[in-house]
Amino acid sequence: MGKCTLSFEQIEILTKKSDSDHSDNDWLIVNWFVGDGVVRTDTIPLVNQNGSRIINSGDHLQPVTLEVPCADTDLVTAAFLVMNLGAYELNEQIEAAGKIASKYAEEAAKIYLAAAKFVIENLGEFVANPAVPVTVFAKLLAAHWDEFAPAIKDSVGAFVEDVLVPLIEEIVADILVIIGRPNCNGPVFHDVVVFRNPTWPEPPQMTWKLYTSDTRLGCGDPARTSVHYSIERDLDFVPQFPNTPPSAWEFIPSENESPANWVHEWVSDNKDFPRAVSLKIEPSQKASGLFAITIEELIDPRFQIAFSLVADPKSPTSKLFLLPYKGNVKGAIQPWSTHPGSAATLQVFGAKALHTTAHSATSARRPAKKTVAPPKPYIALSWKRPFTPGTPVRFARATFGEPLVPGGGPEESTFLQTADGFRLPEYDITLAFYNVISDNTVVARALRYLRGAQGAYSRADWMLTVLTNQFL
Repeated sequence: MGKCTLSFEQIEILTKKSDSDHSDNDWLIVNWFVGDGVVRTDTIPLVNQNGSRIINSGDHLQPVTLEVPCADTDLVTAAFLVMNLGAYELNEQIEAAGKIASKYAEEAAKIYLAAAKFVIENLGEFVANPAVPVTVFAKLLAAHWDEFAPAIKDSVGAFVEDVLVPLIEEIVADILVIIGRPNCNGPVFHDVVVFRNPTWPEPPQMTWKLYTSDTRLGCGDPARTSVHYSIERDLDFVPQFPNTPPSAWEFIPSENESPANWVHEWVSDNKDFPRAVSLKIEPSQKASGLFAITIEELIDPRFQIAFSLVADPKSPTSKLFLLPYKGNVKGAIQPWSTHPGSAATLQVFGAKALHTTAHSATSARRPAKKTVAPPKPYIALSWKRPFTPGTPVRFARATFGEPLVPGGGPEESTFLQTADGFRLPEYDITLAFYNVISDNTVVARALRYLRGAQGAYSRADWMLTVLTNQFL
């Protein structure tokens, strides 16, 4: 069900109702009309910013927010009245406020229905028939919102000024007034708000008004109050897909949990097929308490090149040292050369000079050799080696994602994470347990699959989810 909200964000007492020697004690009375009549009356003592009910000129009162449940088709009106009852003691004020609120609600309900009937009759759309439920008023008024709002405001306003004020003495006649104290009780301000047609929901409507009341003999200047209030209507909830961003979540390594939590079939993607990685963890049939692991990694789908493995039985391992997960890394076929080179400078090599010797008599008698053309200069492009011997190879920690042998990583390294899982050293494969955390709550499980580089395939790093997408 929806609701209508009336909020008094700021009430500033410019001039109090009592005389200069006395303070006000103000009470807020709100009558809620929903459909065919009054459904609730709220009576609230007002306090200033210091929490005191003793109110003087210049005080700012604390905000007040009230709401009433309603259906989208309901006509909703709120008539509010602030009364000063400072001429009475606190216990007397409670009794007086209750009586005034009761009388206000009773008379306002009559005015509400009379105004509704008057508007509809003048529009020629209502037939006076006692058998017709009063709720018909609200349905017809919804179509004539603008005509009804001024009528109900004027009618209730006239009631407060012409009827309620003269009745105050009668309502609280049995309450003793302190001798020698002027009776400055009475309305400080009042108004009526009508929530707009629910078929046209709008943002909250802000109103800022300056109210001036009448004054009574011996009670100083007329009360002046600056009031800032807003009205808002929330419609019935309609189920729909949210358009807000999904909740934030992250992968957190898991430790000291039962390995049975990860006994599932895991995949790299629940939508695409064939999948890059399919992995199953199940209890071993060979050894009680141990596990069987089946891995199928599709390296190159073009040629159906896959890495397959069945490991059984296997025992879980604690404290696997890992670098943080940075995203999926797909394995690929290793090229013939894994050390790329880069071009160096273009060089011109000159011809070598010919060596000549003196001819002897013996050489003169030998047959002449075929003359060979002298070598010419040539151009060659040299290539850089990927690294120079003796220069250490360094890897950036942010991109280096190979699993470390359990116990092989320094525990004091702050950039490492530790998780439980399985280590298959003969294949350089690590399976690590992870939890998916959202709002400090485990919402799902994940299994990280890491395979080190080898002669045939490059390294792989995948975060796997349960095949059925079922959260545990």
